[in-house]
Amino acid sequence: MRASRLLQMLLLLQNRGRMTARDLSHELEVAPRTILRDVDALTEAVLGFRLPLDGLADWVRGRPSPGPADVERDSAGRVSRIAQSGWVVELLAWGEDGRPSRLRLVYPGIDIRLAIGEWKAAAP
Repeated sequence: MRASRLLQMLLLLQNRGRMTARDLSHELEVAPRTILRDVDALTEAVLGFRLPLDGLADWVRGRPSPGPADVERDSAGRVSRIAQSGWVVELLAWGEDGRPSRLRLVYPGIDIRLAIGEWKAAAP
């Protein structure tokens, strides 16, 4: 049952802290895609709108996610704008390391601004 799985997921995250979709799927014995759908549902319930979780991991890295996208580049050849899945992502600033540092995500009725202060490597 989904409600039970959502509660189990919240308890796991509360007790263990950060976990990947793969870790959660293993613990809850479901597919990673099921975990991603559940996370979508939880964020929508909390925020009142659905975050673009499928594309966000790519967008913050300055690239479109797989699938159709309109991409614009700046004079330095970096991605400056991505239109994908109904969202418009503006890459407003880049750090010295060549990674995006400020982004704006726009969807009808939603305007999200992200500032990335520091990039860290994922734990193994």
